[in-house]
Amino acid sequence: MAAAAKTTGKQMKLYKKCFAMLDTSEDGFISPAELGPALAALSIDPTPGLIKDTIRVFDVDENGKLDFDEFVTFMTHMKEVMSPEPRFLMEAFKSFDKS
Repeated sequence: MAAAAKTTGKQMKLYKKCFAMLDTSEDGFISPAELGPALAALSIDPTPGLIKDTIRVFDVDENGKLDFDEFVTFMTHMKEVMSPEPRFLMEAFKSFDKS
């Protein structure tokens, strides 16, 4: 996947940890319900329309949720748009940490 090619090993490790924190159902996908808190953690108002549009844009296989590769594409896009530091991402997702 093109997004994965742009991602460093350190970023990929961070994305795997974030994905695991957000996948509260532990089914290997980020559902629309799980995506809302992820957007909020990035200081983005998770309106139903935005959640729907985000899924529509990044859900390549059109199953209504994001798998890990689709999540990496989403996060790569967010990094390009917001230019966050990896530390910012971890702080944003700390509220999802189960450990």
